[in-house]
Parts: sequence; structure tokens; C-alpha cells
Amino acid sequence: MKSIDKLRGPCELNSRAELEEVFRTMPAVISWRYSFSIPYQKGALVIGRSDVKGYGELWEPQIVIKPFANGGVEFQVGDLILYLADLQTHKITWIRHLRKVG
Repeated sequence: MKSIDKLRGPCELNSRAELEEVFRTMPAVISWRYSFSIPYQKGALVIGRSDVKGYGELWEPQIVIKPFANGGVEFQVGDLILYLADLQTHKITWIRHLRKVG
């Protein structure tokens, strides 16, 4: 898995070719797996890194099924929203909005 972060405002629109060019030069050090918690009845993405020993993130995924707007961002059907949970405090510390590039 490769990733780009942006801290302020929506990302610029990029073509698939532009993103492929950026990702071609980035090392793939991140891995992910899906895990389902039977007691909580929730799925989670577990993120690890090969370049950082003992690294782990737990993200709760949600798929947008009805369009909406929030904070000046338009969320479309099929978008993926990931919530990063702090395993110590059980609070959301980061929200990631993903959309398929086509």
C-alpha cells in the first residue's frame, strides 16, 4: 500500500496516470490486512510498516451509501471514510477520505 496525505482542504483532482507516476518513485513499506471483531461486530483495517518495528494502526472503515457534504467536502456514494482509533484512549484521532480514481 502507498499513501499520500494532505492536511488542509480537499486534494486536487489528479488523473490515474499522474498518481501512478508519483507512486512509482515511492517505496512500498506499508502493508494492510482486514480483521473482523466478533464481540464488537465491526471490521477494521490493520496497517503495519516494514520500516518501523512494532508499528500498527487500527482504522474503522465506512462506505458512503448516501451523498452528503461536510466541512466544504462533497462525499459521494462509494467513497471510503476511515477513522483512525487510538487504542489507548479509544477515541478517533484521524479521519481519512478516499475516492476511487478512474
